[in-house]
Amino acid sequence: MVANLRQNNPAVIDLWVDTHQAICRELHAGFASVPAVDGNRQVELQVTTKAIQGWEMVRQGKRPYLIHNGYVVGRYQQIAKKQFGF
Repeated sequence: MVANLRQNNPAVIDLWVDTHQAICRELHAGFASVPAVDGNRQVELQVTTKAIQGWEMVRQGKRPYLIHNGYVVGRYQQIAKKQFGF
């Protein structure tokens, strides 16, 4: 499906990537804005940075999709629902 969209409607891939990156950026900003109380903050920042980079690789065709790290999935879903209603 992704290969078909990439060939026949690449704008959909860009929209898909942009949507996920917007969620990841908000997640990253939220983690960066709170005081570090333990080592988790650094992990959270690294996970979200890698997710943003991973979605860029999807855009470039270097990977078909990105599976998000389970460490941030719950918060990711909250942001997606708030931003986009899903």
